[in-house]
Amino acid sequence: MALKDDVHLMEMTPFTLDRRKEVRTELVYTTRQGVTIRVKAIGDHSLPTIDDYDLVLMMQTWLADLANQYRSQLERYEAEKKAGRSPATPTAPPRMFDISISEVVKFKRRKWGGAISEDILGSLDRLWNAEVVVDPMKGTKYRGGKFRLVGSAYEKLAETNTGAATRIRVAVPDWIYAGIVERAVPMLKTFNRDYMILSQPLHRALYRFLSLKVPKDGTPYSLSLVELAERFQAKQQQKYFNRDLKKAVAGCPDGRLLEFRLELIGKGDDRALRAWRPLQVE
Repeated sequence: MALKDDVHLMEMTPFTLDRRKEVRTELVYTTRQGVTIRVKAIGDHSLPTIDDYDLVLMMQTWLADLANQYRSQLERYEAEKKAGRSPATPTAPPRMFDISISEVVKFKRRKWGGAISEDILGSLDRLWNAEVVVDPMKGTKYRGGKFRLVGSAYEKLAETNTGAATRIRVAVPDWIYAGIVERAVPMLKTFNRDYMILSQPLHRALYRFLSLKVPKDGTPYSLSLVELAERFQAKQQQKYFNRDLKKAVAGCPDGRLLEFRLELIGKGDDRALRAWRPLQVE
């Protein structure tokens, strides 16, 4: 199945790119429209990481596939009714995400290891204990809101003799379910399946953001490195983010990040990233 992500969260990274050394408990991003979005770790939990977010991608991908099947069944159901038959009413997709650890490993293209089950449970724990808060906008009727990246704490459905989880279940949050199943046209972006083999967090964050912004007609898209650092919630000084991004771009063979071409343009404070999708020559 093609990977799916909700476009409303793709304007920023609701996770940290640092897999081990993150000490922040809140990420804050303000859009150009003046909307402030906060990702807060609850209690003594850590912020979710970009690897943790793979499970949100997996949930959305799974649900989008079921929702497409459901819509096709509804179309057949209505056609059968118009034909004077009495078809069975289609069943909407479940609100619980029930998966095995082996399915997660396959989706993430991970290798089996001794702590893989604990790693996945840790990811779900961080996702559940992170709250995304959209602040109210002063001078408007917008009251803001808050939601979580998964709809419940995980539940072990099966485990090994040593207590390692082999099958787990977690609720689909209402905002994901409504956006994918109940919305007439889901606001989803499709990712290249090879996104999962990108090993560098910065490459993954770049791909996710560029999938939202870069036109498909070959037109280049440019963004200053200052704004990109804000989008990615970079914790280091700007000069070090610029250094890391330069290394990330240099690490792309022939400047390619899957279907995108990348290059850095400008100098100093005007340094920017330019990206485009090369047109296929027929």
